[in-house]
Amino acid sequence: TSTLSAVWSMKRNERTQSMLLKKFLKQNSISRPLASRVTRYIHCVKALRMKKVPPSHVQYLSFLSGPLNVELLCELRGPHLCNHGFFKEYKGSSKYAFRELCTAALEQISFARNDVVFVHKAESRHMYFLINGSTVYRPFPVES
Repeated sequence: TSTLSAVWSMKRNERTQSMLLKKFLKQNSISRPLASRVTRYIHCVKALRMKKVPPSHVQYLSFLSGPLNVELLCELRGPHLCNHGFFKEYKGSSKYAFRELCTAALEQISFARNDVVFVHKAESRHMYFLINGSTVYRPFPVES
């Protein structure tokens, strides 16, 4: 019965959050196209998160020692980096530096369809590695 109660509570919270989102968008006069994009993005992210257990939901991971946590993060994040030749070589030349990269310099972020990630002639402050999904590069018109 406690499992049933937890599921019921979770569904109630989900309905409340959906209602609050709609209310927020309406109260702030958000345009229909943007409100639609926001809602669609949230539904997609929710669906993805239901498929895969995020580390933040696994309380036992907080019990890991520092070195064991670093090792876990390296196994989770390292393969995505090593798909690129530079980082594969980097790992081979300095395992310690690669471990630091995996634990301190990386974060996972999501983008919605049509999000602008790069802007022509803007200084880049981040590097992105596509793990799943797709990107579209649109050429910038050449100035005369």
